[in-house]
Amino acid sequence: MNRVKLGLVLALVLALAVAAGFACGGDDEGAEFELSGLTISPSEAGVGEEVSIQVTVENVGEDEGSTEVTLKVDGDEVDSEEVTVAAGATRTVTFTHSESAAGTYAIKVDGQSGTLTVTAGPGPTEGPGVGSTWEYLVDYNGAGYTEVDHPFTMTLTELNATPPSGLCVTTPDVTCNHYVTDTHPDGACPGATKPKRFAPTDQKISLEVDLWQNPTDGTAVFVKAPMCALAPVAVPLDVEIAYSAYTAVSGTVGEPYALGDKWTYTREEGASSDGTCVGTAYFIKTFTVEVMAVDESVTVPAGTFTDCVKIVTTLDGTDKTNTTWYSPTVQSIVKQIDTIAASGVETQELFSYSLK
Repeated sequence: MNRVKLGLVLALVLALAVAAGFACGGDDEGAEFELSGLTISPSEAGVGEEVSIQVTVENVGEDEGSTEVTLKVDGDEVDSEEVTVAAGATRTVTFTHSESAAGTYAIKVDGQSGTLTVTAGPGPTEGPGVGSTWEYLVDYNGAGYTEVDHPFTMTLTELNATPPSGLCVTTPDVTCNHYVTDTHPDGACPGATKPKRFAPTDQKISLEVDLWQNPTDGTAVFVKAPMCALAPVAVPLDVEIAYSAYTAVSGTVGEPYALGDKWTYTREEGASSDGTCVGTAYFIKTFTVEVMAVDESVTVPAGTFTDCVKIVTTLDGTDKTNTTWYSPTVQSIVKQIDTIAASGVETQELFSYSLK
């Protein structure tokens, strides 16, 4: 076939495709696919902010078949997915995408076109500044709140800080954000009385808690908590917890969160007294974490938050869990129900917050 005839044939094929409303053939005879309803949500996003790109695939043919749906950004293929659709049925294909620079981007999914605008402003993954605070109420076993309205306050004190070297555990070498809870009202051990935010049966009183958190993925790295062990006599302890060996089973580890993301990690727990590690207090534990819901609505004393991510952490080999609801608006947890570390069931709810 000469070039003129070949060109006419190609032109005819293209014309038929356009007339059919961007129909695309599948991998199986008798299946024929049409794409429609491209949506980009949100259509305007910040740098690094993930957007959802969806399109509807309909099989207008007579047989079940499969087809590959391709996402292109500014003409470059960035993602694809193969879907199988029964005859006469539809399937929704969803891509998740983000851009690292501001600008206007042309989005195409097999003939369906749209536009994504990315601004230079901060997206939701940008963290809070030094001086930000979060106040939490605490409830034990459903017994009700204590008479004070803010049992403890967490404050962001440093950005890009290096955790101290662990005396009893191995501290990961990661640059972190440093958070500190308010100190015990009665000072140091011995002689400390139980603060109102601890369960009556708890025999270890936290005098202060320091948390170093990886701002890149939102995971904890190191926790240091001076404590007073009350039984049989008051003894000062320096409890250390180092988190390490995060492994994504599916999705990613930490932020940005997506439904079904799942990962595991191990942590070392140790305690020292008078500068000497207490061998019997050393543990290595493994945990499994899963994102169970996104955009869930949660009401706490600080208000109603509709963008919460529900995350369930399970201590492997047990039925003990820690369920948290994280809000990008708050840049922290708004609610937590913990049966791992607490004596019974401990519930924390956000009372107020201030982002700097």
